[in-house]
Amino acid sequence: MSEEHNRKLWADICIRLPRIRDEANVVQERGRYEELLADTRAGLDALAGWNALTQKIDRLLRNERTQVIREGDATAGKTPTWLRGQFRIAHRCPLGHCGRRVVAPRGNAPRCALFETEMEPDDS
Repeated sequence: MSEEHNRKLWADICIRLPRIRDEANVVQERGRYEELLADTRAGLDALAGWNALTQKIDRLLRNERTQVIREGDATAGKTPTWLRGQFRIAHRCPLGHCGRRVVAPRGNAPRCALFETEMEPDDS
């Protein structure tokens, strides 16, 4: 796979990380989740492991028809009213690990869940 493709996969994992953690609990894979998180933060290439874990979670939750209720926030993709009209810029992965971009006001950087650090302004 190309580096750009891998960066997109990492961005997806970073975005989904809280949900992956919760679903790993449901399917009793929290230990594997913690191992992958530690490996990733240690700089090891854990992409294949993350893909295997998310595929297993998806398969188990879909096939077992569990009682899990996935409640969505209808406003998740919308700009909050208090942010409207403010100057916002794109922020990127602070380590260049993934291709994730998040738009937020300068000085109010979103956090990278995967590496527990603030994302950097993308001034390019």
